[in-house]
Amino acid sequence: MKIKNALTIFLSLITLCCLNGCKEKGEGFVGSWDQLTSSNLPSEIKISYSDGVFHIDRNAFDKVVANEKYSQAFTDYMMGKIKIRPDRSKVDSKDSYRVTHYEATALNDNVLQSDGFSLRIENGKLKYKDEIYVKK
Repeated sequence: MKIKNALTIFLSLITLCCLNGCKEKGEGFVGSWDQLTSSNLPSEIKISYSDGVFHIDRNAFDKVVANEKYSQAFTDYMMGKIKIRPDRSKVDSKDSYRVTHYEATALNDNVLQSDGFSLRIENGKLKYKDEIYVKK
């Protein structure tokens, strides 16, 4: 009877260890992150996980998009489509964001690695290049 009880306890411990080992590395990255900045144009990162891959969507201000919008407005002015000459300093930059999609894999619970960059969680904050993000 003692052997049976010991065997039951042993198998229960093995099962618990296996279940704890099923947790995916990098699970803490999943969610939405807002950039900590004094800028009025902060970026946002959304991270999801499926099929062993982390999907990263970074929505950030893009100077190219802003310049294209200004150039189009200036062209419209020159063609007579609008009457007021556009002022670059008054262009609404909030609609000059672009979403960039990346994929990464978890090296461990604190680092996601992709081609040419990595994301790191330190003290509950996400670090991407020289930027710091907090989870929503």
